Amino acid sequence: MSIKLITQNLEEPISYSLGVIGQNNMELLIKNLGSIRNNNQTIDLTKKFYTFIGYNNSGKTLVSQLLWTIFNDDNIRKFSENTEIDSLVIDSEKPIKKITINQELIDEILNKFSQFIEKEVVNTYNLDASIKETIIGSNKLVFQANIKEFKDKSFRLTIVVGVNNDLGYLQISKRKGSLTINIKENNIPEKVFVKYPETF
Repeated sequence: MSIKLITQNLEEPISYSLGVIGQNNMELLIKNLGSIRNNNQTIDLTKKFYTFIGYNNSGKTLVSQLLWTIFNDDNIRKFSENTEIDSLVIDSEKPIKKITINQELIDEILNKFSQFIEKEVVNTYNLDASIKETIIGSNKLVFQANIKEFKDKSFRLTIVVGVNNDLGYLQISKRKGSLTINIKENNIPEKVFVKYPETF
C-alpha cells in the first residue's frame, strides 16, 4: 500500500508518501510538510515506538499528528460506520456469505478513506475555522494498494454478536491465494447456556 498526501497551496505543495515494501514493511515519506522540505528519509511504520528529534519548529508535531490521524482507531471506526461502498457485492448463499474482492472495490474503499482522512487531518492540526475549507480543498491524499497484496494474505477471525439477548457468532475467513472472504453466521447452541449460564 502506498499513501501520498499532497497539499496544493499557492506556495510549495506538501506531500506525504506511505509505501509497503515486502510483507512487513510500511514506510512514510514526507516531502513537504511545514518546515520539512525535499526530504528523502523515510519513517519505518512497522516499529511500535517513534521518537522524533529535531529543533523547534522542525515539523515533529505535524508528523506525529499526521500518523495519529491515519492510524487512529476512532477515525477508522468512524469511517467504517459512516461509509457506504457502492461496489461491495455480498453473495448471500446460505449458510455462508461471500464477498469477492476486486481492484474496483479496493480502489473505492481507499478513495473514500482518502477523502475522509483529508478532512480529519485538518481537524487534527486544529486550524482556524476560517481556513479549514481552503485547506481541505487543497489537500490530496492518495492510498494505493494492489490486489496481489490482498490475495497473498490469509486470515480467520470469530466475532461474537448479540441482538436482543440472542447470541451468535460470525466466522470470517480468507485463504491465501483467494480473493473471496467467507462470512459464516452461527448460533451459539442452547446447551452452552445450560452448562455455563453465569458467563452469559
